[in-house]
Amino acid sequence: MLNELWPRRELILSLVRRDLKTRYKSSVLGFLWSFCKPLLLMLVLFVVFNNFIPLRFDPPMNTPFALFLLIGILAWGFLAGSISEAMFSIVGNTSLVKKTYIPLEVFPVVTVLSNLFHFLLALIVYLLLLMCFGIFPTWHVVFLPAVIALQALFVLSLAMVLSALNVFYRDVASIMEIVVTAWFYLSPILYPLREPLRQIRAHQWPDGLFALYMLNPMAAILAAYRKTVLLPATGDWEIGGTVLVGYLGAAMATTALLLLLGRAVFRHYAGRFADEV
Repeated sequence: MLNELWPRRELILSLVRRDLKTRYKSSVLGFLWSFCKPLLLMLVLFVVFNNFIPLRFDPPMNTPFALFLLIGILAWGFLAGSISEAMFSIVGNTSLVKKTYIPLEVFPVVTVLSNLFHFLLALIVYLLLLMCFGIFPTWHVVFLPAVIALQALFVLSLAMVLSALNVFYRDVASIMEIVVTAWFYLSPILYPLREPLRQIRAHQWPDGLFALYMLNPMAAILAAYRKTVLLPATGDWEIGGTVLVGYLGAAMATTALLLLLGRAVFRHYAGRFADEV
């Protein structure tokens, strides 16, 4: 796939610029809307879980709960936004699909890159916000680009599959709304990763259930974001006796398999896109 997309990188960048200009057209705040939405969600959740439904755990790493929440919400917003838009990346570019010969993988790639751009800008604002609270990232932040790259590839693998399926089965979008909502609560966004492990051990369930929980690649990715930007210089990367890198390795393997699957599914259906859209 890369050998077909790389020669067309100028086209991809042009489509990304088009997407960004369309999104920010007649907008006063511009990209800040990409940060305002997760910030508002964070504030709502912060008020709810601090006043109406008090949480029974303290955020790890002596981090203010609001900042702990926000990094998870920003990372999740990248995934959810990319999936939501990628599902319509083919059907939303009907004229180009029918009239132009380009690798159709370009369209989900452009969607993911556009959302990645927003996410990176929001991360910069988040890091500045951390400094305003007196929290300065340590040397662990050097791993942040690798975590971002892993999530971007994982998101792209899902975008490839869903953009192809949604051309033929329009129920995919409705189903994914439910799946993404459930996935949100099953991922360590509102709570630290140690909580599922603590609950499993408190009820004397097999520790294998935690390994099953960690089959969700976003669990390791979200934990890695928090480790890279919030972990003290002397902190470790261990979770429940297992180094987080091991779980990230599993997430990488899952992502690689999903990329192969996504490419296969996309190629299988691509020849019929023009007839369906």
